[in-house]
Amino acid sequence: MIKLNKRIAAIGLLIATSAFFYGVVAYSEYKPVSAASYQQAIANEVAATPAANNVQPGLLRAQIALGEYEKKVHERTANCNCGDDVEKYTEGLRIQWCASFASWVSKEANTPLGTDTSWRIGKAQDIARYLEKNGTWISAKQAAEQNIQPQVGDIVIYWRGHFEDNLGHADIVIATDPNKPGQATLIGGNIQNKVSLRENFYYSEHYGFLGFGRP
Repeated sequence: MIKLNKRIAAIGLLIATSAFFYGVVAYSEYKPVSAASYQQAIANEVAATPAANNVQPGLLRAQIALGEYEKKVHERTANCNCGDDVEKYTEGLRIQWCASFASWVSKEANTPLGTDTSWRIGKAQDIARYLEKNGTWISAKQAAEQNIQPQVGDIVIYWRGHFEDNLGHADIVIATDPNKPGQATLIGGNIQNKVSLRENFYYSEHYGFLGFGRP
């Protein structure tokens, strides 16, 4: 595992202007997608996979994330970081909630993040640090150099803004395609104020891509 470090920030600063524009486009250019085919594919794999197989928790995370997407979870009013389901993820806090969504999904799949006193990690970059220390973590550099692709149920982490501000985003991998390296179908919270699904998203080309891992 390769340590997260601030050299990534220097790279990001060189492309800050274009990165901001790309980030806005990347998060806004998508259409609502039916989750039925993904649910069926994962259900088939779950049925065919022994419970002892270490892929199983990832499949469960993907199933749970799809279930929340199918419920059309959204904020009560735009940008309020509130709403019954949203506050289920955040434990009632009015915070940007993508990391809380990933934490809640992990908890429901019996692979909790966080500490002994809390299942929830509130910031995406802190999830990356947790996975680096307590799970499996593949940095963006390692993924590129070794041609490693995420597995279903993995958590993909990005940073945004100034690296030192500890801001970021977390997505859960729903599907991958070996013929489309660097892409994955992802579900994330707090994208356009709701739980959103993006098909064949170029996570590897997103300016803030840090890496991915699993608890």
